[in-house]
Amino acid sequence: TKRAEYTIDMVRSMAQGLTHAIFEQVNGTSDDELSRATWASTLEELEKNWVWRDVTSDCDDVILAKRFGLQQKNKVRVIDDCSVGGYNKAYGTKEKLRVHAIDQLAAYLSWICTELADGIDDDIVGRTYDLRSAYKQFGVSLQTRDLLRLLVWDTDQQKPCLLGLNALPFGASGSVSCFLRISMALWYI
Repeated sequence: TKRAEYTIDMVRSMAQGLTHAIFEQVNGTSDDELSRATWASTLEELEKNWVWRDVTSDCDDVILAKRFGLQQKNKVRVIDDCSVGGYNKAYGTKEKLRVHAIDQLAAYLSWICTELADGIDDDIVGRTYDLRSAYKQFGVSLQTRDLLRLLVWDTDQQKPCLLGLNALPFGASGSVSCFLRISMALWYI
């Protein structure tokens, strides 16, 4: 069990003091290749309706998270830092998250070789699946959609852009447990 450190109301109260600092962090983003790649990824998400431009919300009425890019080898991974505004502090869970590791694979292969030994060839071939844009395949709750906003540097307009969410953000604690729960359900099926 992991208890939430704060209630949503507490995070909302704290967010009013953090909003200015988050806005200044994003506003101070340099116009470099990384920020342009981050914005390009954001534009793709806008086209797919994973996020939407919020032009009506007052930043004092929402909890802000900041979006930034992280260079990983040949690609840029977009991170939604939901800890900066306190959103991750309002998340808790009552279940132990289960992640399959190499021991499950070894046990399964051992079972295949033991139970099906007569019916298999010498060559065993396996396949793993990596869900493309895995987090983006799952929606957010109505509460999250109404409350959480991403702030990202718009390299076209040269100013911060406020985004609402329709899909799980990559950087929210709740996204991890939701995705692992769904992954386990898919594995079970």
